[in-house]
Amino acid sequence: MTRHFFLTVLIVLTLIGLADSAYLSHSALTADPLVCDIEGLDKCNTVAASPYSKFLGIPLAVYGLGFYVLILMLTASLYGRTPRVLVQGLLAVTVLGALASLSFLFLQIVVIKAICIYCLVSACISFILAGLTIGYRKHLLPPVVLP
Repeated sequence: MTRHFFLTVLIVLTLIGLADSAYLSHSALTADPLVCDIEGLDKCNTVAASPYSKFLGIPLAVYGLGFYVLILMLTASLYGRTPRVLVQGLLAVTVLGALASLSFLFLQIVVIKAICIYCLVSACISFILAGLTIGYRKHLLPPVVLP
């Protein structure tokens, strides 16, 4: 996988995550019900109405918007050059996002006992972003040579 291809895949996935979070944020901020009618994954409004859908009074989807915007900015800045600090920052953000998504999935499955398809999509994207970033750092970033 080339550097350009990797960055393009990251941008595309991030834009999908951004659209997903924007829809969830709009619904949370306007109290419009979510449209989700996939059997077995149709409890989006149950999840959105749960006490776990907010942190410090702010809907989790709004944090998701910030997460995807930050990834978009970091990824876009890597097109021109590849400073190690930006790659490390991208790695930290994507891994933290994947860990947060894991905890949100746990809450949905174990505590709320309802699964939101939009949340599932965002979690899958965050897992893929973290995996790709780990792979990028490992395979495409030159190793540090110490004197």
